Amino acid sequence: MEEVVLETKEENIPVMPAEQAMMKEEPTEALAAKTQEPTALGNILDSPESFLQTAKMAKMLSQANMLPRTFAGQPGNCMILIDMAKRSGMSVLFVAQNLYIVSGNPSWSGQACIALINNCGRFTPIKFEEKYVSPEEWECTAYATEKATGEVVRSTTINYELAKSAGWYDKNGTYWKKMPMQMAKYRAAAFFARVYCPEALFGLYTDTEMKDIYGYEQSEKKTKFSLGN
Repeated sequence: MEEVVLETKEENIPVMPAEQAMMKEEPTEALAAKTQEPTALGNILDSPESFLQTAKMAKMLSQANMLPRTFAGQPGNCMILIDMAKRSGMSVLFVAQNLYIVSGNPSWSGQACIALINNCGRFTPIKFEEKYVSPEEWECTAYATEKATGEVVRSTTINYELAKSAGWYDKNGTYWKKMPMQMAKYRAAAFFARVYCPEALFGLYTDTEMKDIYGYEQSEKKTKFSLGN
C-alpha cells in the first residue's frame, strides 16, 4: 500500500510585534492626553494659568441670572465666590446663596455654618441639646463626636442669660425674641466651629453674629443681599 503524504501549506500571516502595536496606539493616547483639560482648579493665585482660567469662569458666572446681586455682573466677586466654593467643597450656588454681606463684611448664614462643620469630615453630624421652658428660660448646646478619637465635644451653652447680658436679645430688629431656639442653634454651631474647627469657616463670622455686633437696622441698610431672613 502506498503511503500518502499530505502536504499542508502554512499561510503567511503577518504578525505585528507587540512593540509595533504599542507604537500604533501611542499617537491616539498622546492626542487624548493633549486634548484632556484639567477638571480641578487650584488656588486662583497658584499660577497665571489658574488665575486666567478662574477669571474666564467668573466672567461667565457673573452673567447668570440666578445669582444674588452681590455677584451678578461682578466678575471680581465671582472669582472670590469660585475660590470659596472650591475650598469649602460646596457648590458655587450654595455659597452664593449663603454668603452674606453685613456692614461690608462677608459672613455665612447660620445654616451654612452647620453645613460647613458637617462637611469638614472630622465629626459626626452636629446635633443640639435644647430645653425650652419659657421665653426667659431656655438653653441650647451644640455637640458632635470627633471621628478620630470618639470623644463627644460640645459648644458653650447658649441661654437666655447669655443672650441678654451680651446685648443680643434687646437689639432693634433682632430675631432672638421671635425665635430664640433657632437663633440659639445658629449661635451654638458658630461657637462650636470657633473652638473645634475654625478652619471650616475660613475666618468668617455668621450673619447673626455680625448683626448682633453692628445692629440689625444698620446692617440691613448696608447688606447688599439677604436671603432667608
